[in-house]
Amino acid sequence: MAFPATSVLSSFTGSDEDPLSEGGAWSGPVLNGGRLVERLSNTAAHSNNPDATNAASMYWNATQYGPDIEIYASVPTYVATATRSLAVWSRIHNPGNATTMEAYIGAYTNGTGWRLFKVTGGATFAQIGSTTASPALVSGDKMGLEIIGSQLRLYHFTGGSWVSRVSGTDSAITGAGFIGVEFGIGNTESRIDDFGGGTVVYQTLLPDADLATAGWTTTPLFSKINDFSDATVITATSA
Repeated sequence: MAFPATSVLSSFTGSDEDPLSEGGAWSGPVLNGGRLVERLSNTAAHSNNPDATNAASMYWNATQYGPDIEIYASVPTYVATATRSLAVWSRIHNPGNATTMEAYIGAYTNGTGWRLFKVTGGATFAQIGSTTASPALVSGDKMGLEIIGSQLRLYHFTGGSWVSRVSGTDSAITGAGFIGVEFGIGNTESRIDDFGGGTVVYQTLLPDADLATAGWTTTPLFSKINDFSDATVITATSA
């Protein structure tokens, strides 16, 4: 199944507003004590209000998606200065709570690369999987995060196609949740646009007997179809 499979939720079109609201569709911060995001020149940006000494984060509050879930965003501007970072957040539970907030994060940090994290207990971060140092995120790229069951995959859109940069497995955070974005500490220069995501629905073929009942006139080539969350090997039943 191609990534992404869901629609854009916001293109941040309209007059500048600080903090970002879009009629009440956004809330924040995700991290207790963090800064908020603003709409600036039809993009999303770190509000820098009152300063940029903390990360700025907000989440789309209209719906909780999942548990199988994806999130993605365009990055029209990325300024690779110091350790500037951008991140997409998924399966967010209890946003803003200092002790119970939890979520999964897909992030890019200048000088480090692509990484997956989970945050539990309000502010305890743990990396999932390895770090992919390159290729770098640059202006005009996109980034996205997909979670199917306990499988996480961080995507990078560059050169006209989506490529998986990091994957990992974790089962600490389950169920539906919110999705959101984060601008790292000091990252007032970068911009995000075309924010999208939602619940991912994977369809599989029915068992052979059901397929035959539904009108198949020949034996199906495969006895089952695999998906990202299924470790079972696909086996052929006939040619």
